[in-house]
Amino acid sequence: MAVAAVPFRAGSTSFLPRLFALSPSMSSPFRSTLASRSLISSRTVRIASLFAHRLAAATPLLPAISLSLPSLPSLLGDIWESILRAVPKKKTSHSKKRSRQMAGKALKDSKQFYIAKAVDNAHETDIFSIAVTPNSVISGSGASTLRIHSTTTPDFPIAQSIDVAHKLGCHHVTTAKGGSGQVACSAGFGGEVNVWRRSEAGDWTLDTTLRPSDLIAGNKGGAPGTQEGAPAAAITKTDKTTDAWALALSKNEQYLAYTTHDGRVGVWDLQARAQLLVYSSHNRATSSFAMAVDLSQDGKYTAAGYQSGSVNVFNNDQSKLVYTLPGLAKPVRAVAFSPLGKRLAAGGDAGVISLYDMKHGEPVGNLTPPGSTTSSSAVWVMSLDFSASGEYLLAGYMDGKVRVWNVELGTCVATNGETEMSALWSVKWLPPKSERPGADTESFCTAGADRRLTFYREAGSNPII
Repeated sequence: MAVAAVPFRAGSTSFLPRLFALSPSMSSPFRSTLASRSLISSRTVRIASLFAHRLAAATPLLPAISLSLPSLPSLLGDIWESILRAVPKKKTSHSKKRSRQMAGKALKDSKQFYIAKAVDNAHETDIFSIAVTPNSVISGSGASTLRIHSTTTPDFPIAQSIDVAHKLGCHHVTTAKGGSGQVACSAGFGGEVNVWRRSEAGDWTLDTTLRPSDLIAGNKGGAPGTQEGAPAAAITKTDKTTDAWALALSKNEQYLAYTTHDGRVGVWDLQARAQLLVYSSHNRATSSFAMAVDLSQDGKYTAAGYQSGSVNVFNNDQSKLVYTLPGLAKPVRAVAFSPLGKRLAAGGDAGVISLYDMKHGEPVGNLTPPGSTTSSSAVWVMSLDFSASGEYLLAGYMDGKVRVWNVELGTCVATNGETEMSALWSVKWLPPKSERPGADTESFCTAGADRRLTFYREAGSNPII
């Protein structure tokens, strides 16, 4: 497109300095100065006028010149783009970007829980363990009775009491995480393990009892039966090293993992009523009290924590020890697999929750309460439980605090519990009532030395029922 030439008006002198008229009231020196300046200005006007006439004579050439030149705006744009390319841009490393993202997410990721219901005097003595099903909480204490509280109504009434479930009291109760809630197992201070099944009417009844001799020698459960392993004659009633302690149930409610006082870890098939595996440690955990156990939901791995501070992971498919995990030098009181089995959490008297990667058996992080000292027994970790999504970890402490940890960020997003509360022996997430995001962390239950069941609910969430 041709660019039209704009003719220059020779008479236009608006760009020239304005001339001031000489006022009679001005002083003589000032008038003479202005007069001399006026002469200079007049000369400037004449020179400019001459230049304007010559420029007007040359205006026919401007269109041709303009056609040979590129567009001025596009030319300036190209020059500016070249300058920008020449200046190096400030780059931010991936780690810094990730840190900023995590910091921003940590500010947003905080939860508030309040007590929805506290069931006082739920048991006559300390409540040592709780287990959850889709519609109930099962609790065991130092007394002989197991109690089942319904979670289908907001007052959490007692749905059933099983008297003399364990003559000497109960220290562990377990159900299948993510399971149907039809099977529960409990371990008593007498060394026995009771297997309970829920009837169609909703009542829990005893299915079988596994004695220490059954768990070690491989007897059929529920009766003396025929010995299928090493002879049980060498195991006497006074030999407490073979008593069962910690329990864990697979998601399909078929396999029961257990530990013994002498460090053995076994897996029992509840349907076949037969022992599948017994692991005897061959490292420094030998003869060490096996205090905690968990099964991955797919049943592939069994993890055990020992009084010596060791954490062992066994591959059930290969029937062998695959990892001895480092990081904890004091008794391990709780271990927990994430729902997908990719992470293992372990905690105890060290006051630190260690997280491990199950693909390589390596530590990936530690969770430590802010401002705490690991030398104090107040920060002992007594119980651990992953949320259904695996994003959050619930932890109960010796000082009565319950904390919710964001596993990815490694931050504590919620802390509940009074300053002078009694020890918490067991904490559990309640199964989510819906599939919507965040429903798996709406509510949880705690129990401990105060003989109380405390139900917490997240602020702003839907009711527990």
